[in-house]
Amino acid sequence: MPAHRQPTHLLNPRYAKAAGRDTQNEPRPRGPLTERPRLPRAVAQCWDEIISLAPEGILQDCDAVIVELTARLWAKARSGKASAAEMTQLRTCLGELAMSPAARSRVTIKSAATERNEFADA
Repeated sequence: MPAHRQPTHLLNPRYAKAAGRDTQNEPRPRGPLTERPRLPRAVAQCWDEIISLAPEGILQDCDAVIVELTARLWAKARSGKASAAEMTQLRTCLGELAMSPAARSRVTIKSAATERNEFADA
């Protein structure tokens, strides 16, 4: 079974084959996820909780849509009105955000002290 793909910004270039060649033109997020959109109160509470529980360094500005979807599904699950399909979708969304034990085990976060790849500009 092949390994799950990892976001490029989290890859360790020391272990990559031909590091950076196939991902050098990949779009890059502009920055961290900062502002919460205008949401109903229950959904906003779930949004804030997701942001506080997510592993540091994972969520970026382009993740706002998946975070909002996850917050809406979580609020519906908390109200007791979520269907089985919505609960499955919530579990999938939480996995996408590295918020399950199995998902966290597949993610590594590049620290600021990580050395620069000497072949990045080649």
